[in-house]
Amino acid sequence: MNVPVTRKIVALQEGDLELTIIAGGRLALGQLKSGQADREDLIKQLIAAGVRTGFYEPGLAMISNGNHDKVPVAAARVLSSPGHSTMPHKMASAPAAQGDWETWRAPKLDGEVQAGDLIIQVEDTPVTSILNISGRRVELSRGADRDASQFVGIGTRRSKDNTAVVADRSGYAFRTLFGEARVLDTEEIPAFSRTLGKFRWDGSLNVMNDIREGSRAKVEGTLVVNGNVSGASLEANGNVHIEGRADNAGHEGSASISAGQSLRARDLKQTKVWAGGDIHVTQSIEKCQVQCLGICVARHIKGSEVRVGERLLAETITGAASVYLGARHIDTHDLESEISYHSQHKTMLRDIHRNLQDSQVAYFRARESMVHEIQRISQGNLSAAQRSRAVQILTRQFTAMDETLDTFKKYLKNYIEMASKSERQLLQINYYQHRLEGTDQPEAVITGRVELGTLFFGPAGRLEIAEEVSGVRISPDSITGELVIHPL
Repeated sequence: MNVPVTRKIVALQEGDLELTIIAGGRLALGQLKSGQADREDLIKQLIAAGVRTGFYEPGLAMISNGNHDKVPVAAARVLSSPGHSTMPHKMASAPAAQGDWETWRAPKLDGEVQAGDLIIQVEDTPVTSILNISGRRVELSRGADRDASQFVGIGTRRSKDNTAVVADRSGYAFRTLFGEARVLDTEEIPAFSRTLGKFRWDGSLNVMNDIREGSRAKVEGTLVVNGNVSGASLEANGNVHIEGRADNAGHEGSASISAGQSLRARDLKQTKVWAGGDIHVTQSIEKCQVQCLGICVARHIKGSEVRVGERLLAETITGAASVYLGARHIDTHDLESEISYHSQHKTMLRDIHRNLQDSQVAYFRARESMVHEIQRISQGNLSAAQRSRAVQILTRQFTAMDETLDTFKKYLKNYIEMASKSERQLLQINYYQHRLEGTDQPEAVITGRVELGTLFFGPAGRLEIAEEVSGVRISPDSITGELVIHPL
């Protein structure tokens, strides 16, 4: 069977690129034929030519640096989805398309549950597919049953039919970046400040008042603040729920908040924010750098850089703001380190497997020697001294065989434990990578005005608002990837 090869010349702003698509649309090769290539223009023109995903950064960098060799510019990827799953208790409200902002308030995002409550519902079976460079998915295989066990973490358990994860205790439920559901023990404290130094908490934390300037905290679970956050550096693996504002009024250091799941606040000002889920701000995001893999909802955005994986919903955008649409613009928080750990675990697994094989060989050798010695004794033509010597050898061989068997069992136990850990880690990495694929059509919906000079960046190129607009939806064209303005 001959697989067709497609070649075409792609016109760049300052040159020409020969694009070769092979392997049934699974690999794209590029060669700079003339002129030079700017990286962003290169991606823009590749998308226009039908290459929409799987960009190979080293290849793009080589062409952008003037290399004229034929190099890979995009490749298909195998995606392993654990099965679509949702958190039914997290129903984050948002204003309607027409913008009912006067009555809207950011929802409570602490994820509080009682023992027995449903946390995650697995809605379909695991599937492995290949994502071609055109963006088309081809299913390779599908699991027979829904499997919730891969999402079970501390303080949770799977349902009897293995289609859901439920809380095993009361507390704040959250989902890690890698898909695992957890409910950790919660502690309540009055407040904290820089006097505590770098504060670390192994569970969830409920702060009854403010978190003051200079505070630094890492919370393994969810962080709830019943006051304001000022000039602090906070990190939580779960949700971050702030009743008041988060700002950096003192300007003494860089204020930052990182939430493994979602973040909620009344206002954000001069703060760097990252969330693995959604961000909901009742009033304004002002002079901030904000990133989230999910949906960002804020009434007013002023002079900020906002990056969203799925959707931005706002009433107004003013003050020379920049908006980035699509998961490729989001920092891959902790993913590289997790992939590195998984690689280390695979190396350890190979070493354990080698030790397992060596101990197995040693066991069988000891057994063969013992059998040979038993046969020699059973011949009956040995003297008493020879027989006594043979029994001593036999005893030593039996001890050696027993020791090699114990060693084999130890390595086998280690192998099973490491293999299980490595498999679960791979599932979690696949979950995160699947989320990073984002939505096919990220968008920004602004129900009020968008000020002149606001910049929007999409999968291909950028869009600058040349004159003030009002009531618009901005999303990438399905063919070219370029951003288009639609009236609401």
